[in-house]
Amino acid sequence: MTEATLFENGGDSENGNTAGAEAPTRTLPELSDGEEFSSVLVVRERQLRQKKNGEDFLKLQLGDRSGAVAAIAWDRISELFEACSPGAIVMVTGKFSVHPQFGRQIKLASARPAEAHEYEPGDLAETPAKATELMESALRELLETIQNPPLGASLDRFFGRET
Repeated sequence: MTEATLFENGGDSENGNTAGAEAPTRTLPELSDGEEFSSVLVVRERQLRQKKNGEDFLKLQLGDRSGAVAAIAWDRISELFEACSPGAIVMVTGKFSVHPQFGRQIKLASARPAEAHEYEPGDLAETPAKATELMESALRELLETIQNPPLGASLDRFFGRET
């Protein structure tokens, strides 16, 4: 079995990458403190760190279309490190919590490469915090305030409606 990554997969339904895919049932913001869950997420960052006593632990940044959350693994570090390379799409199980000092995080219990039928690539792709149309509208308003004509003309060419 080859490991799928979000960067390689890209949601190309013509190649069968989304056939039979099931969307994750819940997004990260919908998780509640203390909730145990299982979900397909993309690994955005991976760091192998050491505890004060010198033992290793794994810190990940996992995400879906709604955002990202830190994940910590204290056990089975080498196995999880191998499964969770950056860009990998993984089926994770764990316990979600809101820590008073560290905020929203997952205590990772397990992770394995997700199978193509377990997810929809579009549910994992990072999206902007604001809608593209709102960002473009705000940019157009800002461009209208430029008072230097040569600069305004240059920015108009660069940020033209067809670009």
